[in-house]
Amino acid sequence: MSDNRKPAFYQASEDDIRSGATTDVYFQRTVHIIEGAGLDREVRAEFSVKGLPEDVPWAVFAGLEEVFALLHGIDLDLRGIAEGTIIRPDEPVMEI
Repeated sequence: MSDNRKPAFYQASEDDIRSGATTDVYFQRTVHIIEGAGLDREVRAEFSVKGLPEDVPWAVFAGLEEVFALLHGIDLDLRGIAEGTIIRPDEPVMEI
């Protein structure tokens, strides 16, 4: 493999995620609207699984510990369902 070849996977670094450099545009627009209106509001983001591959009816939730570690030290409230919980499409799994 040549050093000029692009990597097969593109992943955000921990610093990119923690700084908000790789956030969904929804969050950036929300901050812009709230600040533009001169408001100081707390907001809530709810995360759900919208669909599973090939119409699989359920999955096992995993990754909450990694989210806790990634967001450690940031002033926010975070809650999520327990690791290993069976989840189905359209069920909320985490809230910030």
